[in-house]
Amino acid sequence: MALHRTDRATRTVTRKAVADGLKRPPERGLYNPMALPGCSGARPPNGTPMTPSVNKALPDFESPATGGVKVTPQSLLGKTVVLYFYPKDATPGCTTEAMQFRDRHHEFAEAGAVVLGVSRDNMLSHERFKKNLNLPFELVADTEEKLCHMFGVVKNKIMYGKKVKGIERSTFLVNADGILVQEWRGLKVPGHVDEVLKAVKALKTAAKQAA
Repeated sequence: MALHRTDRATRTVTRKAVADGLKRPPERGLYNPMALPGCSGARPPNGTPMTPSVNKALPDFESPATGGVKVTPQSLLGKTVVLYFYPKDATPGCTTEAMQFRDRHHEFAEAGAVVLGVSRDNMLSHERFKKNLNLPFELVADTEEKLCHMFGVVKNKIMYGKKVKGIERSTFLVNADGILVQEWRGLKVPGHVDEVLKAVKALKTAAKQAA
């Protein structure tokens, strides 16, 4: 009889501990997938920096790009940066977006902005995509998804009845001080490049007025 009471008491304590654990908020410093904007629970790789926030400096990172370039926040200081994330090289929407950035690239350059495209494609794919479209800007090969997770653009999607990880088309505008000043998430390609260029020109005007 004593043994039966002990077992019942143990089960009661165990159920209470589980319930308390479910109610307890995540401990500070632990990864919480739902806290990352746009991630929909997709878990980033170990060591991925925190997601950048508007009006905050970019976290540290290093990513390889076409042309043998290594992209870091330090390498971008002193320049306005347009960082646009797209799902995949040579697909219809991504080709259109790249061509639109290409066709307006001289205007971005005149406004003092550097354009960088980012996807999970490897360097060989990027070099081919860049050559075929004659792109005047570099493409970052984020094959390990570290940059995509850092900016919170990885989304869980359902495709043909299966859950897959996809990239939410997004663009981020960073000023010359390395501060993220504007972001566009889940965007549509038509009219987007014009909108980004307008924001870049406004940033240049504001910088002149402040000088």
